Amino acid sequence: NKEFVFTLKNGKRLVSLLNGNKIHINGIPYIITSVHDITNRKIAEKEIWESKELYYSILNASPDNITIADLEGNILMVSPAGKTMFGYSQDVDDTKLGLGILDFLIPQDRERAKKKHEEMFKGKNPGPSEYTGLRLDKSTFFIEVNTNFIFDKEGKPAKMIFSIRDISERKQTKKKIEHLIKQLETERN
Repeated sequence: NKEFVFTLKNGKRLVSLLNGNKIHINGIPYIITSVHDITNRKIAEKEIWESKELYYSILNASPDNITIADLEGNILMVSPAGKTMFGYSQDVDDTKLGLGILDFLIPQDRERAKKKHEEMFKGKNPGPSEYTGLRLDKSTFFIEVNTNFIFDKEGKPAKMIFSIRDISERKQTKKKIEHLIKQLETERN
């Protein structure tokens, strides 16, 4: 089996798989060859590779955590930012984490998150939600989560994608502003 590129008279390039076998008929050796056009397969493989490269480039470039889970919430992939955000080593195998998406929330937030997911399955867009995240070392921080489906070629939900942002600084700033407003109101009275 060997791949060859043929150029046709019209200039079109044809990628082919050439197979050759030696057989004997009445003691006389013959070589039988077959040529299979694999041009479309090679184009599809290239498109898949480019799509995958684009996908991983986006995941690696995002400062936010991008996590992909199956429809039950079992984690399939976590972006490098996500591993850092939740205190995991970059070399940890995503699928070997053995965790579900809810394991990254404090127990008090898990039921609310489940309800948001149920809304998604009913066709509603739950929008961003704020939760308290739970790191590997059990420390907590504030996160904003956006969730959507990844659809299969028939348009049915196949996986879920979570975009998770650390909003701890934003929450602290909001708290400081609220405190300053209260202080100003107290001084005015």
